[in-house]
Amino acid sequence: MKEATPLIAGAGPVGLGAALYLAQANIKTRIIDATEKPVQESRALAVNPRTLEILESTGVTEKMLALGMPIRGVRFSQRGHPPHEILFKGQVQHKYPFILALSQATTGLRNKTIDRVKPAKR
Repeated sequence: MKEATPLIAGAGPVGLGAALYLAQANIKTRIIDATEKPVQESRALAVNPRTLEILESTGVTEKMLALGMPIRGVRFSQRGHPPHEILFKGQVQHKYPFILALSQATTGLRNKTIDRVKPAKR
């Protein structure tokens, strides 16, 4: 019996992540997406520590860290009130103790990811 090629619907972060993992296992995939080109606007602005850890073995984390900016805390303010600050230092016990600011529209990263995925023959 011939094995079917996995079909991944969507070339966003989840679809490309799935394709990367299958490519590591030498499984060729087909990726389809509703749009012909990458989106120009961002639909996601940050990457969580656990996601960075999960993607390490694919080589994408290193690229993400080079392109993004670590967020180690936030400051909120409202007119007439003193600002409030939340720092992650000491609060996040993780290899990546920050949230990485990185726009989903970073097409350079998307293209590098797609280049690592082995296309299936139609």
